Amino acid sequence: MNIWKSIHKNVYFNALRNIRALLDLDQKKRAVPMILLLFVNAFFDLLGLFTIGILIQSALQGDAITGEVYTREMANSDGEFWFTNGLRWLYQEMDFVNEMQLLFFLSIVIFVVFIAKNVAALFINYLQARYSFNIALRLSMKMFQYYYDQGYLFISNANSGNRLNAISSIPTAFSGTYLMNVFAFSTDLVILIFIGGGLLSVD
Repeated sequence: MNIWKSIHKNVYFNALRNIRALLDLDQKKRAVPMILLLFVNAFFDLLGLFTIGILIQSALQGDAITGEVYTREMANSDGEFWFTNGLRWLYQEMDFVNEMQLLFFLSIVIFVVFIAKNVAALFINYLQARYSFNIALRLSMKMFQYYYDQGYLFISNANSGNRLNAISSIPTAFSGTYLMNVFAFSTDLVILIFIGGGLLSVD
């Protein structure tokens, strides 16, 4: 119970609650695609890590890949057995002459994957930034409307710099720093969960 309370009260979940409290219904609906994009972004990051792992494993197991036979007894685990035999199948189907040709081919694949990953990440970051600053615009309009409804005397009796800060600077800082950092941290958290789940499934 204490563990749940500490998790529930940590900085990340407090940030999520604060964001949720500030969003209107339309913005909450638009947040659903943004959440899905977190998983897409995490998938591309994991894909990049996976392809690098394939290249490293191929370099370490060159003899097993290019050799005649690779049995379960030669592998340290079933995962290694299926992985190595998958590379052996690729090596044979592509008619590579030696291990270096396979590594060169995998390097090209990794290069293409990383280009695609970075393009996708750039586009996702653009969509997240546009969503965040749309929230900043709406918050600014709400604050402006609130001050306007209070009347001239309310506005004239206060420091105009504080009013401008509340209307412009605070919503912009909230969206550009607070919300975007939550997006970035959420993506990293999803990646860690995926990696942890993958490690548990393997071992």
